[in-house]
Amino acid sequence: MLLNLKKRPDGSWWHVLAGREEAVRALLAAKADVNRQRTDDKRTALMLCVSNNFEGVARVLLQSPKTDVYRQAEDGDKTKKGDTALILAMKGGSLMESVVDLLKDYRTVLFQSMQHTTLMTDYVHTWLAGRLPESVKASLPPFNRRAAGESLQLRTATAATEALNVPVFGRKIPGAIIQLFEGAEIRELAKELAVKIPQYSLQSFVQGKMWKVKELIKVARGREDCRVPPNSEAVEQLARFVGDFERLKPADVPTLAAWNTFVNERASEGWEDRLHFDHLLSNFGFDDTVAERLRHQIYVATDSKTGETEEVTLEQFSFRWLSKAFTGYNVQGCLTDVTNLVFCMARKGQPEEVDESQVAEVITMTGEKIVAGNFADLWIPTHFVQDAETDDLLSWLVLEHVHKKLKTELQVLVQLPADEDFDCIQAFLKELQYTKGRVQVFRDYESRNQAALRDVFKWKFPALKGPKKGEM
Repeated sequence: MLLNLKKRPDGSWWHVLAGREEAVRALLAAKADVNRQRTDDKRTALMLCVSNNFEGVARVLLQSPKTDVYRQAEDGDKTKKGDTALILAMKGGSLMESVVDLLKDYRTVLFQSMQHTTLMTDYVHTWLAGRLPESVKASLPPFNRRAAGESLQLRTATAATEALNVPVFGRKIPGAIIQLFEGAEIRELAKELAVKIPQYSLQSFVQGKMWKVKELIKVARGREDCRVPPNSEAVEQLARFVGDFERLKPADVPTLAAWNTFVNERASEGWEDRLHFDHLLSNFGFDDTVAERLRHQIYVATDSKTGETEEVTLEQFSFRWLSKAFTGYNVQGCLTDVTNLVFCMARKGQPEEVDESQVAEVITMTGEKIVAGNFADLWIPTHFVQDAETDDLLSWLVLEHVHKKLKTELQVLVQLPADEDFDCIQAFLKELQYTKGRVQVFRDYESRNQAALRDVFKWKFPALKGPKKGEM
């Protein structure tokens, strides 16, 4: 059959395939490039099928995992840049309704950022209504790993769930994430979804931990090698930084530029690249040998409530809070789930070695594609399961932006605690006009994010202020 097909000058076969499903199967078996665009009209095989209402051939093409339904055309005789098969089908009006429905329904690509409880994992299968996802990825920081559901991973046709936990730290990573939400278009969409985009602010919680860094200073002042320059001067420089940071008020650092000035006056130039424990004390002038000794020095910590003591290193007790102090003016709220989503969309796996600059670069490059509507080669979920915390809502905003550009509809399942206090959130989410009919809510008795939800939604529901005793 293949020998009777006339090949086009641009190397494609697809122009002759109207009504010839068997020929399409043969071409797929021969590993023909199903996503190749014709030179004149810039249409792929799937675009050609939907433009001409070749529904039978389209169904065959969609059986191939290589067919990219989100492939975007370049400018051509019958396409404009950004057209997808679905957009072309929708231009066909009522005659193309069955093809539009086919394209909207044929894929199930799942992203999860909820807590993996037994109940929730079971309900996801119910929600999918028999669909077998072709790809499943999950944001899986420790909090999302509920003991009861830890081994209950959804299976795909080809592989297990791919889980990511990309650390979010320093200044570059949060800064790269927030850049995603600076455009007017996505900010307008945020208003329709009632999603609050986090802002930079002074981190009072970190300020409250400076007493732990003062213990490091006390230990250093008691050491012989810290009583002579340069280390004696470094101790005082560190003490100045900690004391001044502890006393800062929000009005003192209203902008990121003001924060940079504050730190630049108290730490060595280039401190932004020396926040790892290996280099942290060099920001104040400690020599490497003394810094390493302080890092590993044993400290006896006493629990203020129980009186129990524990031996820990100063790295565990003090260094981690000193590192956080350098980013004490930062984006408010957790960004883990949205960071993991961006890595998933970029088709990146869990980084073997976590480098702040490299993580930020992946986010920036992928974010630029998302904002520009250039979705070529991105992994795009059709279904999203979340638990409505700040980073979940930001992930939702990103995905809704993508689907708005593609003229497709994201299906959303939200996990909420069973407590009646959160009935208001359920009603609110289900009644959002922009996503009405596409959001389902599951009330999970095993969910443990009550305190976080109170903080996220207190702007809308003042009665949610808390947390209550025993809530996480």
